[in-house]
Amino acid sequence: MTSTPDVPDGADLEEVRAEIDELKATPTDELISPSPADLGEDDTEVSDPEPEPTDPIG
Repeated sequence: MTSTPDVPDGADLEEVRAEIDELKATPTDELISPSPADLGEDDTEVSDPEPEPTDPIG
């Protein structure tokens, strides 16, 4: 069995560390229940989609 070093090394650790730091900076409430992202540059562009009629069953 191999032991793990105290200081890990590897090429992809910087990318993983950056992702961990980004997640640590995000509040817990935002991780649990994220707010919706802006879909358009202007708030007037973003609206709920209109429902489309469907055919009846049968």
